[in-house]
Amino acid sequence: MPASSLVLASGNAGKLREFSHLLAPLSIDLIPQGQLGVSDADETGLTFVENA
Repeated sequence: MPASSLVLASGNAGKLREFSHLLAPLSIDLIPQGQLGVSDADETGLTFVENA
């Protein structure tokens, strides 16, 4: 059983896979935001910084 859980603020399956792999040695269970009913944020900016 994981020691703790972390919500990933993304619906990107690739990010979920990568972060799950990175956090596995720490026994952290990663939960995608969609599993909690949280939709993706609107990214209307022209740059990464504007959308952050």
